[in-house]
Amino acid sequence: MIRCTRESTSLASPKPDTGEMDDFDAKLANECANTGSFFTSWSNHLEYLPQFPLRIEGSWIRFFPTQMLSLTRFVSAKWLKGIMCLMLICVGTQLSAADITASAVGAGMRVKKIDSTNEFIWFNQEGVIRPYTISMLALMEDLGILPLTPINDAVVANVDKAYTQFFLSGLSLLTNFSGKTYPKSDNELRQLVSQGLLANTVENILPATPQIEKLRQIMAHYRQLCSYVWPTLSSFTFRLGQRTPEIAKLRWMLTQLGDLKSQAADAYRDAIYDPNISQAVKHFQARHGLEQTGTLNSQTVTALNTTPYQRVTQMQVTLWRWLALPTPLPDNYVWINLPAYQLHVVDNNVDVLSMRIIVGNSLTPTPLMSTYLTQFTVNPTWTPPVSIIYDELLPKNRAEPGYLARQGFQLRKPSATPLSLAHIPPEQLPALLNQYQLVQEPGPGNALGKFRFSIPNNDAIYLHDTPAKSLFNLNNRALSHGCIRLQNPEGLLQYIMSKQSEIGVTDLEHSLNRNTPSYFRIVNPIAVFVDYHTTWVDEDGLLQIRQDIYKQDEQIRQLMQLHLAIKGANYGQTY
Repeated sequence: MIRCTRESTSLASPKPDTGEMDDFDAKLANECANTGSFFTSWSNHLEYLPQFPLRIEGSWIRFFPTQMLSLTRFVSAKWLKGIMCLMLICVGTQLSAADITASAVGAGMRVKKIDSTNEFIWFNQEGVIRPYTISMLALMEDLGILPLTPINDAVVANVDKAYTQFFLSGLSLLTNFSGKTYPKSDNELRQLVSQGLLANTVENILPATPQIEKLRQIMAHYRQLCSYVWPTLSSFTFRLGQRTPEIAKLRWMLTQLGDLKSQAADAYRDAIYDPNISQAVKHFQARHGLEQTGTLNSQTVTALNTTPYQRVTQMQVTLWRWLALPTPLPDNYVWINLPAYQLHVVDNNVDVLSMRIIVGNSLTPTPLMSTYLTQFTVNPTWTPPVSIIYDELLPKNRAEPGYLARQGFQLRKPSATPLSLAHIPPEQLPALLNQYQLVQEPGPGNALGKFRFSIPNNDAIYLHDTPAKSLFNLNNRALSHGCIRLQNPEGLLQYIMSKQSEIGVTDLEHSLNRNTPSYFRIVNPIAVFVDYHTTWVDEDGLLQIRQDIYKQDEQIRQLMQLHLAIKGANYGQTY
């Protein structure tokens, strides 16, 4: 189990030097003295930084705001003052180790004199923590990788060594999961430091995409929510004007989750069911891929009762999913998220096309893969797999004689004339299938529709059109035998054509007007990532959550032993 036991400590008010302070220093001293609670919150977020909280002794120094900009990406605005204090101590200073007093887990210790001959990895030679160290610790925590024991030592050299062992252990887990190559020894890390590349190595562990940055920001907010005892609701029907403590509880939960705007507290009115709550419930349901009824049905209540702790763990699993993707990502690619039932075309970090999709059901799930679009077919034929033939098509044809003929199926074999099914009794078909293949001709009823897009893989999976357009209106679209049906195949074709000057528009138009298959090779293949993210951030900055349709999140939690130790009501809880 990867977890960390931590205790809360408080920040002592800083004591200014006996010398005079200018206006800037006096203002800063006063500000820092009044933000202990903010700083403690931040130190709790990264409590395995050495001997938190830290107190400056000796003299005040100036703080330059630009030094903390890189840290503001993954935390909420509420913590900003705490981060400024952190950067004042860790980056804006040039103090020697003897000038820093540490209070570790309630016991005060003084950092020992630094041996200037040592070459540290995570600290500079004055014992000041490097910015990429903070980035590394934040990343490891967001991935759910915490030290087995607290890193509390008075000697910077020992802390530096502990950080190195911790980081290398984390990289070993990442290698086992993703197959990527990361540094394996402290010598490799020291070499990266000497080359000025360790910061870049830490930065590139996850792909550089705005989606990851937004998700980590929301994780920080949900960690704050973990300090509350999360309420539990039951399924029942409210009516407008009704007043009950359960409504006050619901209002508070929706406000904390961002589905209801915060307003001044009013104990009486907070317990009354009004139209604002109904709309907020619909907003919550939309974010969770549920039918937007505005009522507390069982699915909605289950989602509301899911604790912030569990959501943080769910978002951690999503970050692990990102690890499996290449770093950096291609300039343009097709992104398919199975639990979201969505396909996106991303071009230079811009989502230029999105559409609904239908994916494999729980018995025939669509596999995850990284592949390429290499070919598309206009007016494709369909050769159903054996399982569909014997489990579905033949029984249907026996129940409705002539069904296969009406759907445009023929029997084919090489160097032979196709055999019509119009006059073949259903009971004779199994024997004929020992010699022939069952093939559906192009046409309005063809299961692949007008277009098929080939993506090389070992499971005979491809993207295709479909004549059953109404199914895209369903919330749950895990309906296929594994292949991915597209709501807007024409849109994908237009994007491919915009990137492939070798394909003639005239040739394509001729193919569209015929009823025979035409094959077009994509000269510059386009990357395709079929992935599985049950959490993501949409274009409005809202956290989207979907059901674990194939139960794969739980598999990753078990595989990677993702357990998060969080202070507050859920401290020590595992999920």
